[in-house]
Amino acid sequence: MVHYVCTGSCDGESNDSGVCEAKFCSKEGRPLVPCECEDGLHAGAGQKTDSEDATD
Repeated sequence: MVHYVCTGSCDGESNDSGVCEAKFCSKEGRPLVPCECEDGLHAGAGQKTDSEDATD
């Protein structure tokens, strides 16, 4: 299931796309990145998938 995470200092997570709203986060106001992990570790967050590479 796709969810969205902040890769800044707050490590925030949301079910909806948007921006980081955590005060004092290093990426406050910056877009959350999509993540499809199933283990909750968000290891691939922000990385392109093979299908995205094909369209670049």
